[in-house]
Amino acid sequence: MSAGETIEERKARILIGLRGYKLVGKKKHKEGTSFQVRTAEGKKLLIYCWSTQGTVGVQAMNQVRKTMKDQGVERGLLVTGGRLTQAAKQHAKASSKRPPIEVIPRIFPSFNIFAHVLVPKHE
Repeated sequence: MSAGETIEERKARILIGLRGYKLVGKKKHKEGTSFQVRTAEGKKLLIYCWSTQGTVGVQAMNQVRKTMKDQGVERGLLVTGGRLTQAAKQHAKASSKRPPIEVIPRIFPSFNIFAHVLVPKHE
């Protein structure tokens, strides 16, 4: 973990590695950090790290959607340490007017569970 990197950013980096995404860009925001990545199929994806331990509501979903629209991204992903309100969960789901936002659960590990010193080599 580099100096000044939040837990959410760390989780996003682990997720990028596990899913095989290519990092295109990183941008700091007032509420957190966003990573723009490319999937294996070549599609753009926005990973938004919302840095809060409190409750995350519809405001966060709107901010992620606005950033997705500004960057011309088709899919979104939200990493947060906070709890989501029921309205935010509903807002994350897809509708005819907006794409879905995948929400990474708070229990997602902040380290790679497949590659660390406590995992023995399997052959």
